[in-house]
Amino acid sequence: MTRRKVRNFQYTREAYRSIQKKQYGNAVAILEKSGESGLQSEYNLFLMSLALVYNSEFQRAGATLARIERLDPCYIPYVQLKSFLSLKSAATREQAIGIYIEALETVTSDRLLKKILREIENTSDFPSFQKNARLQSFVAIPKPSEKSTASVSINPRKRLKAGWVILALFTAAVSSVLFLNREKILKYAGMGSSVETVKIKSDIDSLTLGNADYGLLNRINREKTPEFYHSRTDVISDFNRARSLIKDRKYNEALVILNRINNSNVNYIAREKVEFLIKFVIDADERKYAPADFARIKASPHLYRGVSIQAKGRTANVQIGRKGTSFTLMADYSNDRFSEVVGVFSKNRIELKNGEMVNVRGIFIPVKNQFGKSYISAESLDRN
Repeated sequence: MTRRKVRNFQYTREAYRSIQKKQYGNAVAILEKSGESGLQSEYNLFLMSLALVYNSEFQRAGATLARIERLDPCYIPYVQLKSFLSLKSAATREQAIGIYIEALETVTSDRLLKKILREIENTSDFPSFQKNARLQSFVAIPKPSEKSTASVSINPRKRLKAGWVILALFTAAVSSVLFLNREKILKYAGMGSSVETVKIKSDIDSLTLGNADYGLLNRINREKTPEFYHSRTDVISDFNRARSLIKDRKYNEALVILNRINNSNVNYIAREKVEFLIKFVIDADERKYAPADFARIKASPHLYRGVSIQAKGRTANVQIGRKGTSFTLMADYSNDRFSEVVGVFSKNRIELKNGEMVNVRGIFIPVKNQFGKSYISAESLDRN
């Protein structure tokens, strides 16, 4: 190892030790010192993100995570940390399941992510599970090694340009954090739900992808994405079309477009903005329920996350608990034939029996087949 690499490894090792001792401010200072040399690695940036999260510096942590996304979006510690942070802000168990399914689409073989997904699926008290979730149980922190600290050197001639890129990422990250937490900010300020909706909706136009000069598309992905954009102009056009549909209350059409963007080769910052709009639509009032076209949904389930659907069918595997009711729905059941099998969850206790014909209205949550059935988060249910 060269003298420069030895020095960088020493910085990394000391930062790791500081995190182990819960001296997070020290870890940040050490890693900042290491970064002054113009060297960076996924591992060092991961340690920085970790220290900033523990130190409650979430805006800086978001900007640092964006830098890892640009270097290697499949870096396992990064995927674990990002999934944990999303879990802590998930509104429902189904949403948390979707977060970890998405993570496993990126890192298919990670045992820890699979273990956590099973735990979320099996929990009967998601709010307590979420509240008691601790970072150290959800994120594996590898020890530093010469390989993990192998850095990407920044050419001095490109440092100025890189600085502008990072500044743009940081600014976009701060903007995303404010938008993603806007509902909570308004809530803590004492504003009512109707005021929240009006204020958020009036600001949809101000949530843009801009000119995307900081690199909207990841043109070379290690993992194939379900959707792929060749032109940033097409992404911006779709994003703007989705915003218009939301304002026209055509929520399902908007979600199909937003899910297409969210499952494509766009960067981390763009996904955060898209995710905000998806959550806004899912929480919107006066949703209209469209008859479920399971043949179309089955062909591209990732496009239908959050859409409001109406499904008829026969119940099976009914379970009634203190926290609600769950069952399997054999959709479009007739003469022992059905078009699809989906799980249904309701927060209400419903006195159901196996074999009853029901009409379910709710939100569709897609899940990969190897991990379980897709779900409908039921808003209402009628017997036929």
